[in-house]
Amino acid sequence: MIIGRLVALAHGSGLGHLLQEAVILFITLIILFGLIVEYRRKNQQLSLLQKELEEARNMSASISPHVSAARHKLGQAIVEQFAGWQLSKSEQEVGLLLLKGCSLKEIALLRGTAEKTIRQQASSMHGVRRLIPEALCLVLTALCDYSCSRRLPNPTTLSLL
Repeated sequence: MIIGRLVALAHGSGLGHLLQEAVILFITLIILFGLIVEYRRKNQQLSLLQKELEEARNMSASISPHVSAARHKLGQAIVEQFAGWQLSKSEQEVGLLLLKGCSLKEIALLRGTAEKTIRQQASSMHGVRRLIPEALCLVLTALCDYSCSRRLPNPTTLSLL
């Protein structure tokens, strides 16, 4: 390649053209290096997430049958209450995540919507949320496997408990 460029230079290609190609090659190499670094960083994040997922699966497998049954009953009670309040599916998801202690910003990120949309859904449920007993919030928080400070599963696959 270098010999070809020298031959081209000997045949009338200007030094400016060769410098231009060298700069383009250098910029391309920098971009390639950046992509490789980003690819490695994403792979490390993926490995960490897979490890956390495995830990969460192991933790849920070690839950006693009594706690599991209680969580199931609590989940059913929440679903029934949300249905009684005639909340939409979206409002139910938002309500559940609010019960779990997620902020509006975290819920927006989880659901892939604008924070303003979540804020509107939350404010439309404002009267409903005041009806939720404080004790229920405490029990739900105590029974949850995870908090919103950790990564949550895809909202479309999010179960109540």
